[in-house]
Amino acid sequence: MNYDLPTGTGMGFNYSEGTVYSNITGPYATVGSYSGNVSRRFVFGETNDTIESVGSLKYSPKNAEVFQVRFKLHNVTLRSDIAAADRGRIVALKYYKDSATSVSTNSNTYGGSFVNDKYMVVTLDLDNNFKSASTITKFWVEFHGFFKNNESADASVTLDYVYIGPRATMPAADDYLLFDFTDSAAAQFRYSSEVYGANYDFASNWAYNDSRSSMPVIANGAMSATCREAGHAWFETKNGKNGSPVMAYTPSGEEYAQIRLRFNNLLPLNASQGKVTIFFFDASNHTDATARRADFSIPAADLATNGTW
Repeated sequence: MNYDLPTGTGMGFNYSEGTVYSNITGPYATVGSYSGNVSRRFVFGETNDTIESVGSLKYSPKNAEVFQVRFKLHNVTLRSDIAAADRGRIVALKYYKDSATSVSTNSNTYGGSFVNDKYMVVTLDLDNNFKSASTITKFWVEFHGFFKNNESADASVTLDYVYIGPRATMPAADDYLLFDFTDSAAAQFRYSSEVYGANYDFASNWAYNDSRSSMPVIANGAMSATCREAGHAWFETKNGKNGSPVMAYTPSGEEYAQIRLRFNNLLPLNASQGKVTIFFFDASNHTDATARRADFSIPAADLATNGTW
């Protein structure tokens, strides 16, 4: 495998972490001194210095459905004058197929939010042009339109992995949400996706009402809190209902919710049952607690189990 990068970008490998990186340097770091779009490309299957050439790969995409890349940006910002079309493809997959000597761009690109100094996972559906190829001979991951944020500091793009293949076997699933409060390596990897926006195995990333409960405590694979008054306690993902949401989960319409919980010394407010409610918010409505909800009844007998899951 070979990586084709512009001269002077300082490409290198970190073998202990299993990553490859490219530094962002040079006069194009200042917006006012460069009129083009800065790109960083990591090329797989390049056998010489000519980008416009058939590559050395012999990959058959007959079972391929998705492209997925895990990466980290450091000290970068987008050009202030970036065009809308360019903003929509800040992460893209480009490739050569069969005997072609000109590049194709996957029609699905990423133009969403990004952060510095935190791994992100981007998953894109592969287009029919890619999937119809007999052979993919070369491809590259392109990061487009970035500049240095702080001119006096280093800036870079780091790749952890690239995956092309069936959706069912991709490394990071983005079609479900799981909060297991373990802070395990698998959990940290899962939370690194832009789907979550934060590590929810840290109590500080949960919002709560301190008049109703204590701050949640996360230990031994569980999150717990002490109720302060009758009524209800609530816990929300980072920033709470009064802040802009940081999650970016796209529902399929076929979701179900499953919660494992236990109670200690609680009684229902009415004679029959208590209730657990999950509220869902989106970017257009993250303040109305009645917008979308799912209610789960908790019979009095279950509330009285005192410590049993």
